[in-house]
Amino acid sequence: MSKSPATRPAVPTRGAGSPGVGAALSVLVPLTILLGLIWRFDFLVDDAFIAFRYAVNWASGEGLRYHLGSATPVEGFSDPLWVALLALGKLLGCAPELAARALSVTCSVACLLLLRHTLQRDLSLGAGAVFLGTLFLATFTPAAVWATGGLETAAFSLAIFASWRLLAFGGGTLERSLAWLLPGILVGLRVEGLAWAMGLCLITRQGKASREATGMERNPRRTFLIAALLAGALLTAARLWWFGEAVPNTVHAKSGFSLEVLQRGLRTLASFGLVHLSVPLIALLFPLTQRSPQRGPARSAGLMLLGLATWNILVGGDWMPFFRFLAPAAPFLALLLAISLDARMLPGAHRRFGPWPLGLFACALSLAPAFGWHPIPREWRAAMNFRSFRTGYQTELERWQTGVRNVENFTRIGLGLAQVERSDATLVAGAIGALGFYSGAHILDRNGLVEARIARGPVTETRSAGHDKRVPRSFFIADRPTWYEVLFVDHEITGGRFDAFRRATAILHGRVFADRSEAALLDCTQAVAYPLRAEGPIPGGSSLILLQHTDDEQIARDFWSGFGP
Repeated sequence: MSKSPATRPAVPTRGAGSPGVGAALSVLVPLTILLGLIWRFDFLVDDAFIAFRYAVNWASGEGLRYHLGSATPVEGFSDPLWVALLALGKLLGCAPELAARALSVTCSVACLLLLRHTLQRDLSLGAGAVFLGTLFLATFTPAAVWATGGLETAAFSLAIFASWRLLAFGGGTLERSLAWLLPGILVGLRVEGLAWAMGLCLITRQGKASREATGMERNPRRTFLIAALLAGALLTAARLWWFGEAVPNTVHAKSGFSLEVLQRGLRTLASFGLVHLSVPLIALLFPLTQRSPQRGPARSAGLMLLGLATWNILVGGDWMPFFRFLAPAAPFLALLLAISLDARMLPGAHRRFGPWPLGLFACALSLAPAFGWHPIPREWRAAMNFRSFRTGYQTELERWQTGVRNVENFTRIGLGLAQVERSDATLVAGAIGALGFYSGAHILDRNGLVEARIARGPVTETRSAGHDKRVPRSFFIADRPTWYEVLFVDHEITGGRFDAFRRATAILHGRVFADRSEAALLDCTQAVAYPLRAEGPIPGGSSLILLQHTDDEQIARDFWSGFGP
């Protein structure tokens, strides 16, 4: 009979060492760096506010819906467990903006500590390799950026790494219970969570400790797979009951499989490697891991990275900064780096100085994009641009800064719309996050995330990563929306300020009618201005100018003949 986890002799580890200042610093240094980067990049991406609105409505007793009172709710999110956690936080008195940050930071710190435990106790690596692997995760910019952001990315990163570790190494009684819990978390956090759970069962194999054990400890994959299938079935049944659909509306909105999507996904992956040069460096070091006693876990981690890369290619990447879909690769990259550094097979300086020169170099490459430092020329990186924004190519840091400014602007617009006090108003919008959350307005969604008829429509010409079915504002003319576009200006344009109103109208005109497909709006719209009172980020004396619908074609033509370009 094999020994139980409680009586099995402890496996000596070269990295454990004796308690002391060095051991404490090996944890505190990476943790301090990670928390510093999290503080630097603390933000909320606009899409997070979509989940916030669902969570607040759910917690308020209105049901899991974006629009209050809608006959048939639409699942405009891909992370039901995340929305449920935010709704629970709201019930407990915690605003989703704060709850999302707290949950994500907690998951990021937990992932760092779990990686260190895995390197030291499960893989028995040397102290230097353990420290450098942990430091790499702390300095890997996408992991730090998406330790906030408001989405489920950090939670998913922790869940998928914890699942991999469980299946690769087994564990004691407490860890074995996770074979029932972790699959449900994976399935609930991402729409493709069941696929990840099944993939993990395929790419992992049990280590020495689990082969010595019996029962569930010997084969947690079977339990894990059963739990994943049960969670998937329960979630699908819940979707059918509430939304009347087996998959989220976002799947339809963001699915536009084509050669162009694959090419965009490949450009995203190439850009990821050009920006984060530590990634191709680790790929070059991978053969060393196959000469290590830990080649089995290394091979499994490599397959996990291959799966993440393939998924990114198939979906065409994502528009958000610092490669959100690839952020969960961070702990697996760190693990491969640590194993390769522990192999002690590199020539020259590596033999003399140990893993430190190469390991610190990898960490420096990992950290550089956080400060806009790039060894690769901008022209080379721009050649792999995968976003279709009018701004053209931006570095990931510039894209993050633009996103922060956009959310600040959308927040002001949302709060301003709430001041207009039109309970029956409808607004056409593409970015529906902060604008929709703070305004509470009924949104006609150009990207189809909460608009089923758009999501099930054809792929359009106005493609961008994750928004392949975007329609022009003029698509909604038959719906007679209240407003088609809104612009925030930080000064008054009402009360006889004719020149200020004309300048604001010119900006609004350029934003909308630069797209020729919006020409029909010239016959059914006019610009109107509303003064705003000071509130939160809205300074006193600000205004909103809105492209408002009119059924009188003559009024529309007269207005644009006077205020057109």
